[in-house]
Amino acid sequence: MKKIVALLLAAIMLLSVTACGKEEQDAPQPSEKSVAYAQTEPENLGDVMSLIYENIKMKELQSATEKDLTNLFHIEPDMVQKYAIRYSSGRYGVADVAIIKPAEGQTEAVQEALETRRADRVAEFENYDVHDSFRIAKEAEIFTRGDYVIMLMLADVDAARTIILEQIPG
Repeated sequence: MKKIVALLLAAIMLLSVTACGKEEQDAPQPSEKSVAYAQTEPENLGDVMSLIYENIKMKELQSATEKDLTNLFHIEPDMVQKYAIRYSSGRYGVADVAIIKPAEGQTEAVQEALETRRADRVAEFENYDVHDSFRIAKEAEIFTRGDYVIMLMLADVDAARTIILEQIPG
């Protein structure tokens, strides 16, 4: 009986030593996609929007009119040179993107207006969190790139930011 127990313990020790010698291999890291930074201003901001929304499948996406610019985004038309804004109704989630070229001296005012829009969306989804919209609204990015103020409020901010870098010069 002692021989069987000794053989069993020896076998267990042999297996444990073998397992200790095994090195864990790192999972292959995805190669970083090189971004081709834009050198010239886009002719049509709608084309940039189309690229961003190419893979977004959401009902009730709309392009902002001048009335929406004022009523929803708190921006008066004379505050901007040009803009492209697409937004969701909110019933199926949130996917809002604003690309705005402010009029001279209006950059800070446009940024503040977009901060207000973000706060509006956060409040909207606080008790009605459809498809993680509350988190998406809270984590929305508002930043400047070259002459533009940009707001990205969607699930895949990284993909949208890459398109912005490729399409709008900094």
